[in-house]
Amino acid sequence: MDHNHSTLKIIDLRADNDKKVYREIITKEFHNPYYCLEYLEYHLGESKKMIAFVLEEKGESVAIMPMILRPIPHSEYWDAISPYGYSGPLFKENLEQSLINLFWNTIDQWYVENKVVAEFIRFSLTGNHTNYSGDCVHTLTNVCGNLKNNFEDQWESFGKKVRNNYRKAESNGLTFQFFDADGLSPEVINDFYRIYFKTMQRNNASDFLFFSNHFFQNMVLNHKKDFSIAMVYTEGKPISTELHIHYNNCVYAFLGGTDSDFFHMRPNDFLRVEVIKWAIANRKRKYILGGGMKDDDGLFRSKKAFFPKDEDCSFFTGRKVINKEMYDALVLKAINERGITQDDSYFPLYRKP
Repeated sequence: MDHNHSTLKIIDLRADNDKKVYREIITKEFHNPYYCLEYLEYHLGESKKMIAFVLEEKGESVAIMPMILRPIPHSEYWDAISPYGYSGPLFKENLEQSLINLFWNTIDQWYVENKVVAEFIRFSLTGNHTNYSGDCVHTLTNVCGNLKNNFEDQWESFGKKVRNNYRKAESNGLTFQFFDADGLSPEVINDFYRIYFKTMQRNNASDFLFFSNHFFQNMVLNHKKDFSIAMVYTEGKPISTELHIHYNNCVYAFLGGTDSDFFHMRPNDFLRVEVIKWAIANRKRKYILGGGMKDDDGLFRSKKAFFPKDEDCSFFTGRKVINKEMYDALVLKAINERGITQDDSYFPLYRKP
């Protein structure tokens, strides 16, 4: 097929004019909250660049992918990595395979011309890893719960532990509130943030996950239709919370936490069952809980208990070496200088701490 009308454009996400262009494409052509600018901008450190690749076919945007370019210390080279969370390219529905191939091939060419050594992509759960020009790796099993037409059937399908914990929470007098577009306010986000921050501290989370209160206020209040916050209370005090992203009739559990002083009241299971009630009443199709730190750990099993019979989804990551000679040299340098060891799960290997 003739693709003379196709061009790959590069949008610089640090330039005001380009930001406007990006915002317009994401809002009008590919509405997806994971790609909102407020979220992407959080990834920008001083020495990083952020761009978006856009494939245009006859002047229309048919594919877009934001990427972070990180300088490789003491060299003129870079590597490329996608933002944290579900990411990778957004393709126009039913886009021809030949155009998807063209998208990847022209990006690879751009990498060669711009001294990019390696690329790491976190894909989403939408199948956007198909035809990827690098290696696709199953990285984590994710719980993708199917929502039934009524809550009674859903209740029957829960694991026994979920039902017991929910009854326990009820007997402890816990209450629940769901804040969507109309109810989201700075105060609700403050309550969410206090619990979230304490949870990250308790879990020794990576620095990256210590988002600021300002970040949440800015992102959520500018995109109220795309987000919701669930909150569980004991005697009016917020003790468990979850921030959701709404996309394609699915509810994605994005970030959350629970006050450990109240674990014994079982607020977390209570919260998720109540979210499921809300989602069924609002005709949502799926509640996507994500995975654990690794497959089949305690965190994964606690999520799986809500949807024990449903098929899980694979979360794929993409790994690609563009300049093999330079990649190998960087790995060798890291082995000699920092004593890193071979590790197939870490990519790019020369970045291993």
